[in-house]
Amino acid sequence: MRRFSPLALPEAVLQLASSELYYTRLRRALINGSDRKVLTDFLVLDDVVRVVQRDNSSDLAETYALTRNKAFVRAKKSAERKLDVRIHDQMLRLCNDLWRRVPGKTADEHLNAAYSRFKEG
Repeated sequence: MRRFSPLALPEAVLQLASSELYYTRLRRALINGSDRKVLTDFLVLDDVVRVVQRDNSSDLAETYALTRNKAFVRAKKSAERKLDVRIHDQMLRLCNDLWRRVPGKTADEHLNAAYSRFKEG
């Protein structure tokens, strides 16, 4: 039986947060805003990152936060170039909601936060 070091999971999750996979899933969620499947795909990855980030020392948590922030800035800039200006505000609300999120929030809750004002009117 192979044993893993206690740092194996945090290191793997840090690699995930800085990977192209994480960035592209976030970018795709921002561009395809109202698609629940696309958003859920990103939320699963982000839940793993956020849970491990919360459960680690302050030094490692800061590294997670910086890595995650870099992915968000990069994805937001890329999504802004692809989006129609008419839905730019919705994408920004979704991006801000995802950035501030706590693990476990559903795709529907994020979509309601980002798009509810436009559904009513």
